[in-house]
Amino acid sequence: MPTFKRPATRDDRLQPPSRNGSARRLLLLCSALVLATLCGYEAIERLLLDGVDPELLHVLHLLRWIACCAIAAFLGAILLLRRVLPTPPLAPVSPEPGAVVALQDRLRHPGARRFLLPVLVWSCAAVIVVFLLVVERFATPDQVWREDNASSHLASTEPNGAQLYGQECAVCHGEAGLGDGPASRTLFPQPRDFTKGKYKIRSTRFGDLPTDQDIFDTIRRGMPPSLMPSFAHLSERECWALVAHLKKLASYKTEAGREFRPFELLGQRTVEIAYEAPRTERTIAEGRQVYRKAKCYTCHGDTGAGDGPMAGSLTDDWGERSLPRNFQRGIYKGGGGYRDIYLRCTTGLNGTPMRSYAGVLTCDERWAVAHYVHSLADPKRIGRRSGEESVLVKRSSETLSVNPAARVWDDMAAVEVPLMLTVQRPEAPGHLSLRAAHDGMSIAFLIEWEDPSVDSTLSGTDDYVDGAAIQFCAGRPPGGFVMGEKGRPVNIWFWRMDHQIDTTTYSNTAGTLFQPGRFTSVENLIAEGIGTLTALPAAQQTVQGWGVWVSGRWRVVLLRRMQNGGLGEIQLQPGSAAHAALGVWDGAQKDHGGSKAVTSWQLLEIEK
Repeated sequence: MPTFKRPATRDDRLQPPSRNGSARRLLLLCSALVLATLCGYEAIERLLLDGVDPELLHVLHLLRWIACCAIAAFLGAILLLRRVLPTPPLAPVSPEPGAVVALQDRLRHPGARRFLLPVLVWSCAAVIVVFLLVVERFATPDQVWREDNASSHLASTEPNGAQLYGQECAVCHGEAGLGDGPASRTLFPQPRDFTKGKYKIRSTRFGDLPTDQDIFDTIRRGMPPSLMPSFAHLSERECWALVAHLKKLASYKTEAGREFRPFELLGQRTVEIAYEAPRTERTIAEGRQVYRKAKCYTCHGDTGAGDGPMAGSLTDDWGERSLPRNFQRGIYKGGGGYRDIYLRCTTGLNGTPMRSYAGVLTCDERWAVAHYVHSLADPKRIGRRSGEESVLVKRSSETLSVNPAARVWDDMAAVEVPLMLTVQRPEAPGHLSLRAAHDGMSIAFLIEWEDPSVDSTLSGTDDYVDGAAIQFCAGRPPGGFVMGEKGRPVNIWFWRMDHQIDTTTYSNTAGTLFQPGRFTSVENLIAEGIGTLTALPAAQQTVQGWGVWVSGRWRVVLLRRMQNGGLGEIQLQPGSAAHAALGVWDGAQKDHGGSKAVTSWQLLEIEK
């Protein structure tokens, strides 16, 4: 039986031959090239590029994204050409010859649009994505709105980052950010030199710059147990303004004599935490083995006390001595959580001997060692950030005295305040305890802290003796809490054990009797910045004090009339408020002058 073939219609002739198979293969090939470019670079970067010159690393980053952009453009162009260019028609469709007519016919047809639209959309999307990636990594903050840019958190007129830096940071870090502020000569280690762009606490790979969020978090959290306090009293806008100013301070000359601004030229490779392993007894045991395998004990010691065989010979990138962390104290830079310790192990601490273990230990091993390190400290000693606490000065119906064992203190709640060291050492008290009371006429403070021994002299000179002090400021406290600042004076009550001995009658081993040489064990002082500490006249030396050492713990009471009337002294009254910062000295650790453990400013709320 004969068959009849339907004549080809115009619509049939407009349908392009099927190319699904070849297009799919081309798509897979180009996708594989993009993935190979990215993954290959990442592998090379992990193995070979740590510590590479920043300018060369910048060029390599740029070449990677240029290659990806070229591959994406090639893919889009090929797909577009294969769908749009005319193919030889099966039959004449128009009396007008030429490819232009054929192309117009194909583009007008709904079937052609069905293929053309996805190609255009995907090609444009690929170009936009690559463009944004390149801009995000290589454009300066003034050229583009970055999600991680501090300027996105600020209004154009407020606040002033440079002014805030001068108020809050310059006393230690210096006006130009060189780490040479007035207080720097009393600190160990030296304050951070911001001009180099090297930051310890980061969520980025070793050697990389921190993200803006990293710097913001450090400002808010502080760096216990160093003298870098928490600046949580600043608003978020103020902290972001500081972040923007700190990034501007990062500028230095290369060996070729060119000015290099790392935050304007370099990107960051953020460390991604894929998962968080739960802490178990098994992971702690595994962490102990990893601790040995990675030779952490050579610096931190077998028990994590920071007394390893290399502990005394470590130096940082500036040639200064670097002390390994004593894990038993439970105070960690960057936070004391498992995730925080895992990040320190993964990212390292730029500028210090603590390098990254990302290429040495697996993720599981790093989680295990984080759990083990955390287990070395007593949970009660895990350090808190050194922020502002609110201390209630409770009203008492009893008359106050300098007796540390008086019953009045039993009814007063103690506030534990974290301590920060001006000169770092492996052993130090993590916090002190503060109680405060007033009876309407006088005000008293009970300060308690751990000290394994009593250290005193009978000479009255600046020997290594135990001591305690409380520093007052009316109104908003100065940014630096070490000695006040010009125009914002502080009043300091300073108790010393040798002064207490000098207020009593005593005899030495030879039987010689000594009469009291002082009327009080507390010096009343004022200061308006580093190097301005001055004793008030004898008529104003009316602060009383007494200390008792029992079972490895000092209990010291400082007492004065609330309204003393002397020039330069803090004036207190029921219902008012003031700020106070405290310090303690340990003679056995050779604390002296500026070498001590201190707190940040605390708010005193005096009950009516």
